[in-house]
Amino acid sequence: MTINERIIKAVKPIVPICVPDLYKGKALEYTTFTYSELPDLHADGTPGAIRYLCILTYVCASKKNVISTRQKLKRAILAAGGTYPMAENISDDKSQIWALEFEMEDGDV
Repeated sequence: MTINERIIKAVKPIVPICVPDLYKGKALEYTTFTYSELPDLHADGTPGAIRYLCILTYVCASKKNVISTRQKLKRAILAAGGTYPMAENISDDKSQIWALEFEMEDGDV
């Protein structure tokens, strides 16, 4: 399963819209994700795994109580093999926005 598939599978039961990079739809609640790839576990100059530095961005209405949703997203990422996410509030004047930062690893190099 690809890193994209793992993240989407973990998130969609909680927030049904989960897409990589950019969401262009009209829904008021959705998630997007991006990541950087870092080669890891080198042997003979070849990486044995890829470590992903991921950011899952959760967007919703500015007045919505999202404590429970954030906790569910964090637990889902952890269950999917990610590290427990750090959450940062990056809201603007139109929406509530949470950036969940975590790492995942993939041995399929």
